[in-house]
Amino acid sequence: MSNRQYNNIEDTIRNWLAQNLSFIAPELSLIRTEFPLPDHIGSKGFIDILAKDVFNNFVIIEVKRANNSARDTITEILKYHALIKQKYKAKDGEIRIIIISTHWSEIIRAFSELVNNTTYAIKGYKIEIDPVSFIPYSIEEQQALPPNIFDRHFPRTYSLNLFYTKEKRELFRQTFESLCAQAHISDYVMIYMDSTHKIIYPYASVFTWQKMSDTELIKKIGLITGNTFENETDSYETKEEYTQHLEEELIIALCKKANYDASEAGYPEKFDAELSAGNWMIPTIYKYGIFADDPRYNNEMLISEIKGLDGNSYERYSFIGESSQEKRITEALEKSINCLSNTEAWYQLISFRLKQILIKKEKVRIGLYIYNPQSTLRALAFAATLNYEDYAPFYQLIIVYTDQPTIEIYNGDIAWNGKKNNYSILNRKSSPFDTLMKMQLGLLDDELILTLSNLYFSSKKIVIQDGNSIFNSYIKYDEDTDSLVIDKRDKRSISDYYKQKPNIIEELISIYRTYSNYI
Repeated sequence: MSNRQYNNIEDTIRNWLAQNLSFIAPELSLIRTEFPLPDHIGSKGFIDILAKDVFNNFVIIEVKRANNSARDTITEILKYHALIKQKYKAKDGEIRIIIISTHWSEIIRAFSELVNNTTYAIKGYKIEIDPVSFIPYSIEEQQALPPNIFDRHFPRTYSLNLFYTKEKRELFRQTFESLCAQAHISDYVMIYMDSTHKIIYPYASVFTWQKMSDTELIKKIGLITGNTFENETDSYETKEEYTQHLEEELIIALCKKANYDASEAGYPEKFDAELSAGNWMIPTIYKYGIFADDPRYNNEMLISEIKGLDGNSYERYSFIGESSQEKRITEALEKSINCLSNTEAWYQLISFRLKQILIKKEKVRIGLYIYNPQSTLRALAFAATLNYEDYAPFYQLIIVYTDQPTIEIYNGDIAWNGKKNNYSILNRKSSPFDTLMKMQLGLLDDELILTLSNLYFSSKKIVIQDGNSIFNSYIKYDEDTDSLVIDKRDKRSISDYYKQKPNIIEELISIYRTYSNYI
């Protein structure tokens, strides 16, 4: 078919639809066909059909006849949307988009991205046309492809298996390969770990996979066991608990058919702690599916994510990015809450500053690292015992401006107000029963320990401009003014706190030991 014949067919479809807009939707009324839109930057455009609805919204209707022309559809409608906004100062909520085509194979993925990841009010329709008159006789709304339920992300539950010999571990991996193929699990990793000390089981493997939906997990378990796995959602208080149960069942199903010497519960914090302590080294990493195919995905990224530094850990979080990556900053806001859930002062400050970067369109690079153990009491006791302050919670947020010689540094740590501690409510002579009762009544938690210790979570801001420090002060987020203000509370370092009197460390450790018996 010649281009002229093709254009005639598309013109016929367009003109008929313009005169029969109720074929698309009953509330539409025509403004004009081939509506011109001048553009002082690039070439002008012509909207196939410009209509309006009962709410007086613009409705851009783009008509395509074949795959070769459909490829340009998304580019065109985005241009028309921008030009309507420019020409009439229309708001985003006042513009709707409708794509109509006889073929969708070349449009569907780009269309789905717009539907799933933008705020555009967009719909698509597939039409069938009479082969002689070329008049449309049927129309069906085109559904977007479902979005990925999960981006690259590991579950919190890992399979950690232990072995006497390397040979047994290798046989275990080969068995898991076969089982994963049987269950159609394609995206997974297995990490070999060798102990750096002489222990009973000197060889280990960690197996984990790309996170799946509950439906997928149930299906995989059934393929491995050969049995129908019952859906038991009503037995769990939250969906997260049920998902974790299914992930554990998948590991059990896999391990029942493989040979190993011992196993332990695996999770991000444990993996991180064992590697950080130097107890294990990693000789080999096996990657499958997306983890092997992605040309950017190196072993460093993999280890970081299995440690949970992407937001899966309740103790650590790490982020590096820049302000042009708005979605990644939004993800950082969402994921950092996992390890800051018990530290509201820090979360408020960090989230406020990241939101300000987005709102003000600041041109910056961002580095964020958080270490916040689930038990502040435990961390303080360890830091006191080992005389090593790095066990104490801290965070660092670094903001480097790309359009000016300025760096902002936010350091979070635990500060002491210089007052004497008051542990009378947690007297070491209290019976275990009394301690347990205090916990059940909500009288014994990290916040209380900090209060009795006259400790609190603090933040210091440092601003460096042209190599010179122009600001250096403790700050905090003020909810009333929705701003960062000078923190005027008395402050001394955690080292000073440990030195305040000879038995402070003994008291802290004693309370931790009593407390930890019941947690």
